[in-house]
Amino acid sequence: MLTIATAASLAHVLRAGCDPGLSSILKRYQPLMAEEQLAVLYVLQPGDRRQDLEAARGCPFEQWEFIVADGGWYEAVFVLDDYGHGHVVLIPDSTECDPELLAICRGHAVPHG
Repeated sequence: MLTIATAASLAHVLRAGCDPGLSSILKRYQPLMAEEQLAVLYVLQPGDRRQDLEAARGCPFEQWEFIVADGGWYEAVFVLDDYGHGHVVLIPDSTECDPELLAICRGHAVPHG
């Protein structure tokens, strides 16, 4: 699992190169992370499981604000407090990902746009 918590780490991931669908989503977060550290992004990798995600985030994968399907990825957004701090979980729509997480995303996602 890739954890992106700062504007510098986000810029590094984009410079290093990644899946075009993921890159498109990450670029949307650049201005927000440059201004203020409001979100931590979690990018699931092949083999990552729901338990791994929940351990990294320190909370269960429930009570999301919304889940968006975009470019072969699911973007699940969790708002943690009244100040707008949150987590963004990015899950590739791939058979290599946790089937339980994919089922949740497929059942609740709306298309981007």
